[in-house]
Amino acid sequence: MYLPSRLRSAPLSVFAFAVLCFVTTCVTAVLPRAVDAYGDAALRDVLTGAPAEATLLSGTLPVQPGVDSDGDLVAPALRPERVDAVGGVFARAAARTLPVGTGPAVAGVRNPVPVPVGDPDLPRLTESRPPELTLTAPRALAAHSRPVEGELPGPEVRVEPPGRSGNDVHGGSQRVDAVVTARTAHRMGLEPGDSVAFGAPTTPGEPGFRTVLTLTGVVEPRDPDHLFWTADPVTAQPRRASAASGVPGNPPDRFWRFGALVHRDAAKALLGSESGAEAYWHFSLPTDDLHAAQVPELADGLTSLARGPEATALAREAGAPVTVDESLGTLLGGFARDRSAVAPLLAMAAAGVLTTALVVVLLWSVLAAGQRRDELVLLRARGGSLHGLVRWSLAETVACGLPAAVAGYGAAVWLVPDARTAASLLAAATTAAVALLATPLSTAWLHRRPLGAASEGDRTGRGRGRLVAEATVLTLTTGAVVALRQRGVDEGATDTDPFTAAAPVLLALTAALLLLRCCPRALRLLSRAAARRPGAVGFLGLARAGRPASAVVAGLPLLGLLSALTMASFGGTVLAGVADARDRAALAAVGADARIASPGTLAPELAERVRKADGVRDVSPVRTFENASLLSGLEQPTLVIVDPASYARLAAHTGLGAYPAGALDDGGTGDGGTGDGGTGDGAVPALVSAEVYAERVGGPMRLVAPGLRVSVRPEVVREATPAAPQGSFVVVSRKALEKAQPDLAGSALAEPDTLLVDTEDGGAAGIEALRALTERADAALSLNLAAEERAAYGGSALRSGAERLYRAAVLVAAVLSAVAVLLSLAQSAPERAAVLARLRALGMPRRQGSRLVLVEALPLYVLTAAAGVLLALVSVPLLRPGIDLVALAGTPEGTPAPLSTAVLPLLLPALCLLLLTVLALLVQGRVAARRTDARLEST
Repeated sequence: MYLPSRLRSAPLSVFAFAVLCFVTTCVTAVLPRAVDAYGDAALRDVLTGAPAEATLLSGTLPVQPGVDSDGDLVAPALRPERVDAVGGVFARAAARTLPVGTGPAVAGVRNPVPVPVGDPDLPRLTESRPPELTLTAPRALAAHSRPVEGELPGPEVRVEPPGRSGNDVHGGSQRVDAVVTARTAHRMGLEPGDSVAFGAPTTPGEPGFRTVLTLTGVVEPRDPDHLFWTADPVTAQPRRASAASGVPGNPPDRFWRFGALVHRDAAKALLGSESGAEAYWHFSLPTDDLHAAQVPELADGLTSLARGPEATALAREAGAPVTVDESLGTLLGGFARDRSAVAPLLAMAAAGVLTTALVVVLLWSVLAAGQRRDELVLLRARGGSLHGLVRWSLAETVACGLPAAVAGYGAAVWLVPDARTAASLLAAATTAAVALLATPLSTAWLHRRPLGAASEGDRTGRGRGRLVAEATVLTLTTGAVVALRQRGVDEGATDTDPFTAAAPVLLALTAALLLLRCCPRALRLLSRAAARRPGAVGFLGLARAGRPASAVVAGLPLLGLLSALTMASFGGTVLAGVADARDRAALAAVGADARIASPGTLAPELAERVRKADGVRDVSPVRTFENASLLSGLEQPTLVIVDPASYARLAAHTGLGAYPAGALDDGGTGDGGTGDGGTGDGAVPALVSAEVYAERVGGPMRLVAPGLRVSVRPEVVREATPAAPQGSFVVVSRKALEKAQPDLAGSALAEPDTLLVDTEDGGAAGIEALRALTERADAALSLNLAAEERAAYGGSALRSGAERLYRAAVLVAAVLSAVAVLLSLAQSAPERAAVLARLRALGMPRRQGSRLVLVEALPLYVLTAAAGVLLALVSVPLLRPGIDLVALAGTPEGTPAPLSTAVLPLLLPALCLLLLTVLALLVQGRVAARRTDARLEST
């Protein structure tokens, strides 16, 4: 009967406990499910964003031709039944390690390397480069295509032996029917009845063997999204391709690449191509059902199938070595590496949220046990046993907390339905177990012995136990920090380690223990100082704040607040580090907030118009010559001709190789440079990169660029410069260059072809004005923006999802810290109200009562907030070597992305905590004063 009466007598407390169980269980269960869901979404984003052919499991088998008794080329491996048999073997081997079907989705024969088609009637993108053809003999052509003109090709291959036709000596030819798609026919100008010929290589002086395709029809795909057409997109429509021209300095050759389809039984015609023939098989993995957690297993399976034990078994069963394309493995491997690099950061966030949630639950349990202490003491005095009290407490918590915890887990499953259950169920069960068992265990601890003080031996034993616990925590914290730092040095260690992920939480626990040791002594010193001052409020409040307290009762609020503060502050530094890394990488890629470039010389008035545009702070016109020849060395730096004044301002503002403004003046020596002074040899002072300076032998350095021959002397050495953020560089002043070479004055060679634009705080107004201005000025102008470059770094679902999860974890930690503050204040509220009632009865004014509340409770939270800020400041250099933000920031490899110490993320959580504490204390003091006044009036 005790349980129902208790539930009826304190419905608000029961309801609050149920809500707490529901919220904490839901939060701790949602977080791992959200991590899984985010990983799955990122994987789908990677697979859908990649080319279709890169997401397939593909295998090929080169065909070795032979010669029959009539001298014709034959290959048994090209027979349809042989291709299907090897495909079945490949499917069974793939199914042993990968989630594929029982048979190949697409199979056939093709020429592995496109062959050039020299027909002059076919269109060309570069006159000297003919189009290239991929000839395919697929399985089930009729099932996947529909003729729109003509008919499907036949299986006949008509061979013409070598001979003479008039004056033309030919080495023989073969004719085969083929079809092309409607898009190919339109782009390449083909129609039924046309012929396309290509030849195989021959020895010099001998006629070659030709293959002639006769187009019997034009087809359309029945399903353009089917694997039949997407596995090799060139069969559906022509693609533009490019290749090096072979002539140094010439632009690459561009050409068309198209495909044609022949009957499956005519596959032997492919042996007449220059690259021969190969059988192929394509499997489509069920990407919609793949989960990010399966990626490492898939990558290992692909590796085994490509060059491991499964590859050996496949070759033995197929009777020939099947080559497995590793494009999918490379794609999944890159995703797995990025996800593994992000996982430790998310694990740290999860550890912080879980710890804070558990501390909040423990705080509630301690508060509940303390509030019922008098009631349970009375029950114990009336003959109640300790086991009975614990059973009653456990029954109460289970009756109201277990349904709430189950509902919380159900809400987590409803919020994030498609995710693994093991991790979320474990987190929810841990939280629920702590919530249900903490109050009974607290009750057992408080009432383990009858009323009365503990003996001196008990207090000594507790002191020794506390020292052992503190030493254990310190050892664990040191080990976690050292392990995290060493893991950061070891590039191969990318897996998530729970021990290192708990490093910020262990730091918070160590700080809480240290603060628990130092805080009472510091407050007692303050109370002694306050005793010498007039007034009793300060002394009384500080004396009460510094009185000895139970380590458990006082330590839980400190641990909860410091864990939440550390999580929020450390998370803020992580996000600030990501933002800083993206800003630096974008600036290094563009060189300024915006870069306006032209293939030729810019219009003289463009720089002035850009300078007057809204939101533009400064403009620096430059002329660039890429790959200039350094006659005294092997480097080919970028030669940059600049306006020295504006360029010095830009370098100083961007931080990319700032240098003294007069360093590039003729005869001037820059700060920290290597100038030779005025040598009188016509050499121009220059700002050079370290690679260029390393090539210096002695005396001036000579560079040759198209139309220019420049003699320079290194005046300043820097690692980077805005005009040439990538590679080596040599920067000279246009004024100094024209003074050294008067014939360049007014020449187009020294006129700017690029404008580096510095906007006001990178604002959108300046960017939009630049965009509109360049569109109006010249269509050939290119506008490269640092803001767009920065946005591209965080554009993938992997990085944006991880960043959103981290922000959500920081927000949850902040909310839980607020709950911890309210619970810790509620824990001491009854005692504080009783003291205020006694002091009000003795005549203390209400205003002094409010001040007393603040003076008593606020110092602990001020010290906690200061400790949280200090801990975050210390944790950044401690944990920086073990945390790499490159994967989360999405910046290029080699770009530094360390943790950065930002003021606002460090101070904002602490200030919000103090503000919430002050408001809660004021409300608490006002409520207590009103109740006291009401009691005094009633008496």
